[in-house]
Amino acid sequence: MKKLIPVFLISAILISQAAIAETSEEVTYSGYTSNHSFSVVVPSDWRIIESGDEGHGFAPGDVFEDYFMGIIEFEGQTYEQVVDHYTNNNDNHELVYIDDIVLNSSTDLLGKHVVIKNVSVEENYGITLTKRGDVVIAITEPNLPGVENFPTPDENQEVLESIYESFKFTDGWHNYVDYKNGYTFSFPADLTVTTNSNGVTLSDDNDKEIFSVIEYANIPLEDAPEYAEDFGDSLEDTEEVSLPGAEKAIKGVFYDAETKSTYSRIFVESGEDSFSMTNVNIENNYPHPDTYDIEILEILSSFEFFTLKEDQSEYAVFFDVTEKHVNETAINGLSDSAIISGYSDGSFQPDGKINRAELTKLVVAAVTDEDPTVEDYKNCFPDVKEEWFAPYICYASEKEWVKGYMDEEFKPGRSINRVEAIKVVLEAMVSSIPEDTPIKEYEDINPDGWYVPYFAYVSNNDLIDLNHVVDSEYLPGKSMTRKEVAELIYRILNS
Repeated sequence: MKKLIPVFLISAILISQAAIAETSEEVTYSGYTSNHSFSVVVPSDWRIIESGDEGHGFAPGDVFEDYFMGIIEFEGQTYEQVVDHYTNNNDNHELVYIDDIVLNSSTDLLGKHVVIKNVSVEENYGITLTKRGDVVIAITEPNLPGVENFPTPDENQEVLESIYESFKFTDGWHNYVDYKNGYTFSFPADLTVTTNSNGVTLSDDNDKEIFSVIEYANIPLEDAPEYAEDFGDSLEDTEEVSLPGAEKAIKGVFYDAETKSTYSRIFVESGEDSFSMTNVNIENNYPHPDTYDIEILEILSSFEFFTLKEDQSEYAVFFDVTEKHVNETAINGLSDSAIISGYSDGSFQPDGKINRAELTKLVVAAVTDEDPTVEDYKNCFPDVKEEWFAPYICYASEKEWVKGYMDEEFKPGRSINRVEAIKVVLEAMVSSIPEDTPIKEYEDINPDGWYVPYFAYVSNNDLIDLNHVVDSEYLPGKSMTRKEVAELIYRILNS
């Protein structure tokens, strides 16, 4: 039986606070919702005004009657509901248009640029909306181009632009963006991202799948659950559900005969294609640990389709490395030098983890113009014989850049963590590593760890990508991503 029911709008109570850290020149302001936090950098001579639990305003210290820029938190609401808050609830305000935009290229943070007309003064102003989990953040923009002194004085625009551009989330979550299929969602940073030809999978430290998105090309939404049944499990039931980021969604309930367990997936559509996503568990701890159910609710709430203007989605080499991507220079630079290559679908998959074979190939390509062949380099480890990666691994082994494990295997398909990858790259690309300690302290860097000299070298010489760092944690044991490796190699080559 099919019926319409609302789901996924989390009804958690909003908890909002403010933390201010003062320096001689600026103030870093942090707002906290129930699961997420953000910050902006405000001049120390500006005032920070609390407006209830969800609102935060900023104004020059000598302005007391109003604030010039505001940030409002809307928990458990959709983009459409927030826009209604600004328009339908105010007779003097009308919606002019909405655009999907990239807010922050370093974190692939997407959102919406909303232009609203204040009919009482016949002037337009802008608001930026972005989402983290089930929380929508609304940020007052500086004055629109061509609009003078509205809604704030022109002499304050430079400061307002600085505050606006400093906005960032400071929680332990990241954003995943599929530029090809036009969808995005936020997810806990402790999960490992693996992309493939028809979607993306998030896994925990034990390689247990926690969440996935699967694409069904040219399959209508109504047919997608039955089409998914062809992957091995039987479809038990379907029903329409509500999902904040989709006009229409269907929940499909499946039975896994092998485990004798029931699970569900959420199906949505974009254009002629359908997509399915992991849902919260029906049965205890199946198909993922119950401890992730709250996170999955937030991932689902954050899921959005988007359509960027051409000038925001332009790319030179790989469609998922746009001109605004923080690692674009490194990735495209190494591509131009034939050091890296992408996948057959035209992607680079910058957030994907890299394995030992892939990393070794990149290092060899970065260090030498010689292209090892399987005729000359093969059978150097029990699990490295004449595969595509054999020439590179055997060449690197001969140069003593890489070593095997105690069981004498190389394990080419095993993902490599950040500090292991740093060691491999430095062994090949740097003549000597001084005994040193990192200048900057990270809470999770063991001062007695074997990797400290290597980490200190790249850290002290600004050779590593730090965009994943949250609360002074480098996460050395987490898998190195393809974009981080590209950034490391590129910076060494150009240092």
